[in-house]
Amino acid sequence: MIASITGKVKLIEHYIIVETAGIGYKVSVPVPVLEQAKLGQEIFLHTHQYIREDAIDLYGFLNTTDLELFEKFIGISGIGPKAGLALLSQFAADELKRSIIVGDTSLLTKVSGIGKKTAERLILELKETFGSEESVNEDGSSTKKGDSIHALEQLGYSTHEAIEALHDIDHTLPLEEQIKLALKMLGRHK
Repeated sequence: MIASITGKVKLIEHYIIVETAGIGYKVSVPVPVLEQAKLGQEIFLHTHQYIREDAIDLYGFLNTTDLELFEKFIGISGIGPKAGLALLSQFAADELKRSIIVGDTSLLTKVSGIGKKTAERLILELKETFGSEESVNEDGSSTKKGDSIHALEQLGYSTHEAIEALHDIDHTLPLEEQIKLALKMLGRHK
């Protein structure tokens, strides 16, 4: 099993070719990796080797968070590597996790190849996993990541607006501080 690859970027298409020890490996990557890759530069990718009857494919990610999320996605019946890659190409890992925690199918169905039933299956199978990932505040209390989204929804904002507003906010901050910062962000967009 190929767990990672380091080498020079030789080609950038909708995939990249990474050359290491004189061998070029075709690695399918999400769009953010394509945008960061530069021809001739060294790159390190965490990889997932996907073996099928007729092919052996390699999928690469800049960090283990994206790799682990990809592996969770493809572990669900009906979700293949292309759909998993498409999800990580369109949205950041934390944004995907938040939409799954709050059950936001509308965000997931924006991705080509993910219909309403597939989005519901993703939420059903992963909500508990991501919902149990708690962040600990400085005061020692812990809050689920979805609490700040829920609070903004109670104030009349849509789930999508809440997710967008909270995207760049540090989730280790106390819940009240997260809400204040999100409300400032939402106020700027009106």
